[in-house]
Amino acid sequence: MGSSSLSLKGGFFKKSASECFKAFEIEKFAKCINLNEDEFLEIEINGRALKSVKIAKTAVSARNRFISVPKMKVHHLTKVTLGIKNNIGFLKKPAVYMHPGIDQKLVDLLQFTKPKLTIIDGIIAGNLSEMFPKPVKHGVMIASDNVVACDFVATLLMNINPYEVEHIRLAMEIFNLKAEDIEVVGEIEPKDYSLSFTSRILGKLRI
Repeated sequence: MGSSSLSLKGGFFKKSASECFKAFEIEKFAKCINLNEDEFLEIEINGRALKSVKIAKTAVSARNRFISVPKMKVHHLTKVTLGIKNNIGFLKKPAVYMHPGIDQKLVDLLQFTKPKLTIIDGIIAGNLSEMFPKPVKHGVMIASDNVVACDFVATLLMNINPYEVEHIRLAMEIFNLKAEDIEVVGEIEPKDYSLSFTSRILGKLRI
């Protein structure tokens, strides 16, 4: 990573990204921007469910030409949180307005901005909960220039049916992607992932 590299992060809590930059000394190697502290622009999405959002200005300027590096985890609302859902990191917090109808909203947002490259980190993945995950030593990384295909394969590795993950299913329809179009290089060795009892209840309540 050269000195001209740019590292972006927009964590759930406002200061968490800056604390990570400092703890891992990333600023020694790259320019770091905490998107939660960036200027936000009101963007018209005009999607089926998502009409407008406030997106970090830096993210808008990097639209469709950024690299997304999500951690492979389960999520109580969307079953998994991978490349497609990682786009929420660009939005002004709190983004709880995304929760009702979240699957369609994620696909609407994806039509506005998609990563040029997605690298899903499943070396140590997260099981049971997205906020307080149980570490899983899965030892995999999945990369693709197609974020939908990348999420599809990652979900298979989590032993979850991707067609039962609504935002992946919707994205495959919108972007006209079929399973047979996805070329997998390497072995798919799944491990079992699931939501904890509490996460399942929260998901049912759509909280």
